[in-house]
Amino acid sequence: MPLRRLPLEFEATAIPPEVARLLAEAQARTEKFLAEHLDRPVPGFFPSDFPLVYHALLWLSRQPWRIEGPFCEWGSGLGVVACLAALTGLRAYGIECDQRLVAAARRLSGDLAIPALFFTGSFVPSGAVEPGDLPGDCLAWLDLSARSAYGALGLDPGDFAVIYAYPWPGEERVVFDLFDDYACQGALLLTFHGAEDLRLHQKLARRSK
Repeated sequence: MPLRRLPLEFEATAIPPEVARLLAEAQARTEKFLAEHLDRPVPGFFPSDFPLVYHALLWLSRQPWRIEGPFCEWGSGLGVVACLAALTGLRAYGIECDQRLVAAARRLSGDLAIPALFFTGSFVPSGAVEPGDLPGDCLAWLDLSARSAYGALGLDPGDFAVIYAYPWPGEERVVFDLFDDYACQGALLLTFHGAEDLRLHQKLARRSK
């Protein structure tokens, strides 16, 4: 695949007050959301290491080689990473299948006056993946029944300069293949894999099928 892994060479620094406020508020709202939805939990709803992601996004936003364009969080949950991206100066969007989480993300960003936008739907483009294409363990996490969100955004996957995802077991190949197939040349994919494992890849060229 024509993806190049890039080094992440940032150092953790002090968290600014507006970021600390976001993280504290997100923690409180996440705990409240989980408590209120014990009867209907959201599959695969687990937070990233938000301070780690913030420092990576801040470093990324300051790199001279970063291509211009918006940021998108695939599977945005409560919208924290998209909000962090907005606080670093990126034009940020989040895509999430669960309407309850989209509503919560909009409240969070609105209450804190953070200019991130959230849309209900799938980050998978229409017709891009069929259930038969997926390993069995992926079906538990990746909802292919939801309508693609890109029509509501008015943007396509190839319009984004940076895409963030937290792929779950069985989902990594799908996330990387979607990025490989649909991202624009030069776009960046930032992925969190748990336990401080944050990876950055760049799309080098359109993949030949």
